[in-house]
Amino acid sequence: MVNEIEKMKVAKHPKTITKNEYEQWKNEYIFARIKGQRYGQYFCNYFGITDNILYYDDNREIAETYLLKHYVQ
Repeated sequence: MVNEIEKMKVAKHPKTITKNEYEQWKNEYIFARIKGQRYGQYFCNYFGITDNILYYDDNREIAETYLLKHYVQ
């Protein structure tokens, strides 16, 4: 179990998104919002990312700051 925790600490976020991919995704988000998806939820679904912190965050500003820091190059 300790080894698994250590692996989780070392493994940052293996998937990175280019600025262009991010801008394209952001333009498409409005339609997902109309369907009731959260900002981080749609980001995770769109790019196939598993990140519970981002997925469940209801605050768009916090989610955007987080995903820019961890995923956008």
